[in-house]
Amino acid sequence: LEGAVSGLAISLNGVATAILTPILFKLIYLIL
Repeated sequence: LEGAVSGLAISLNGVATAILTPILFKLIYLIL
């Protein structure tokens, strides 16, 4: 069970990174 929770957390982290990274780049681009 612990492994499954860990795997789910890692996959959610990957999804969040994939969504947030382009947004962060756009914000940095706008600020600069």
